[in-house]
Amino acid sequence: MKNIKVFATILILSSLFMGLTAQAYHDYYHRPAPPHNSLPRWNAQAVKYAHVGQKLTFTVSATDPDSDRLIYHGMFLPIGARFDSQTRTFTWIPRRAGAYDLQFRVFDGNDTFSDLFVTAIIGNHLPEFNNLGSTYTPTTSGSHLNFVNFNPPGITKENQLYTYTVQTNSSHKVTYSLPNAPQGMTINPELGIIIWLPNQNQAQLAPYFVTVKATNGYRDAQLNYNLTVNEGGVVTVQPTPNPT
Repeated sequence: MKNIKVFATILILSSLFMGLTAQAYHDYYHRPAPPHNSLPRWNAQAVKYAHVGQKLTFTVSATDPDSDRLIYHGMFLPIGARFDSQTRTFTWIPRRAGAYDLQFRVFDGNDTFSDLFVTAIIGNHLPEFNNLGSTYTPTTSGSHLNFVNFNPPGITKENQLYTYTVQTNSSHKVTYSLPNAPQGMTINPELGIIIWLPNQNQAQLAPYFVTVKATNGYRDAQLNYNLTVNEGGVVTVQPTPNPT
């Protein structure tokens, strides 16, 4: 009789345990799905321009469709660059010219993040202008303007970033423009930085004719050069710039 009671007790406990286990299994694999979490969205950033030794600073920002609290980070930034995650401010004094991809990442606290890449085009050192003083009145006879070491790359490829910084020697502030240039090529009017990303339809056998113009309000100067756009892997001889 005693053995029967023990067996009955074990049977009841086993059934209870199995019932709880089955319920836990059901609750785990049939728990309600978490609410949908949207990715944070970055506000667009334009290409940034600066010169070697010139401070580059800007602020990034993002929004979250779910109104989550956002946390910002700078990722793989250049040497010497700093990013303040509280103010979302990037600061850098570049030491070398070139094109840089600056990466930023924002988290929403739900294991969800979004990345932003900002291109920074860094030109060579700014030319030094004469200290004219606030009372100086410039005259045409005393002004000068000429290009310095003008040697832009004459070859590029499709989908490859093309950049070059034009330098001038001038007695007054210079403004730059491109009277002749392929579609999509631009020049920063104050810094003289040429930037272009040829698309897959812009490769051609004949070179593009590019004209760079500089003006300081009293004199104009311009130079021409040929630019060849190749498909990937094609090598050609670099043409010689054609001054006018």
